[in-house]
Amino acid sequence: MNLLNMNLLNMNLLTMNLLNMNLLNMNLLNMNLLNMNLLNMNRLTMNLLNMNHLNMNLLNMNLLTMNLLNMKASHHEPSQHEPPQHEGFSP
Repeated sequence: MNLLNMNLLNMNLLTMNLLNMNLLNMNLLNMNLLNMNLLNMNRLTMNLLNMNHLNMNLLNMNLLTMNLLNMKASHHEPSQHEPPQHEGFSP
């Protein structure tokens, strides 16, 4: 009877140990899924950062276009009604 009780007790401890191992595996799996989720969030952040750089690049191109338009608008071409300006010309 005593040996049987010890054997059942050992089986019970073994079952508890396996249950603890199972809980530990589940915990490690949860940590792994959490790491994957954080990695995906990091990739999403990197993607948003790339989109931000792209937006800045497009903004720079837009400012460059505006600057070129301003340069074109500020470039004064003589109109048809003005006499040509030559060096040494005195009216």
